[in-house]
Amino acid sequence: MGAPACPREWLPLDYLCGGRRRPQPREPVREQRYGLNARTGRAVNYAYWQGWDWSLQGEEWTPSAAWKKALIEEVMLPNLEPETTILEIGPGAGRWTEALQRIARHLILVDLSDRCIELCRRRFEDAGNMEFHVNDGRSLTAIAGASVDGVWSFDVFVHIAPPDVDAYLGEISRVLRPRGRAVIHHARAGREEGAADIGQRSNMTAEKFADMVAKHNLKLIGQLGSWDQRPREVERAHERQGPGPPRSHRA
Repeated sequence: MGAPACPREWLPLDYLCGGRRRPQPREPVREQRYGLNARTGRAVNYAYWQGWDWSLQGEEWTPSAAWKKALIEEVMLPNLEPETTILEIGPGAGRWTEALQRIARHLILVDLSDRCIELCRRRFEDAGNMEFHVNDGRSLTAIAGASVDGVWSFDVFVHIAPPDVDAYLGEISRVLRPRGRAVIHHARAGREEGAADIGQRSNMTAEKFADMVAKHNLKLIGQLGSWDQRPREVERAHERQGPGPPRSHRA
């Protein structure tokens, strides 16, 4: 599969006034004002992850085997039903895919990076319960409405700009079946003006994310900052409401 065209990004430009160019505002201020993030836009993310050295399959971000095991047992498994259809957004080289593939009846992988999708195809070439799709970093057009029981995405939305997070949540709401759940790890503290060490971190806050969840008819079950006493930014379990009054759910 050939590489898709790199998505075009929009960023407000400085402007002319009285024939003179005004000073350009500092980037973090601009990001806050317009809800954008030049460092986590789709074009930047595509180029960044296409060129990443995936030889460690994403495990360079895993502090320890015990940490990963705890996250799977205490966050993934309690919120994703086994023997159902599960969607993973941003699998990278399959860091979490291996655990998801074992529990899913059918597993769908979607990634902005065609290179990542090809790496996963090769890694899981013997799996008979998987399908693979390259997307535009904000939509799930290859997936039919109300066809997915669970969504997993970890260490992905922390790198996605708020407008694209919003678009993704709308798509997640569309593809989830009633009572389906999404487990989304996202940034929660936003960006501070002038911060120099925030790198590829998204300009997202917990409050903004909760507002987007409600906007797209998703029920926020909880936002967690840790599990098993291990501090970590992880936000858990956004459940799509079916018709009628809100239903009970597992916490």
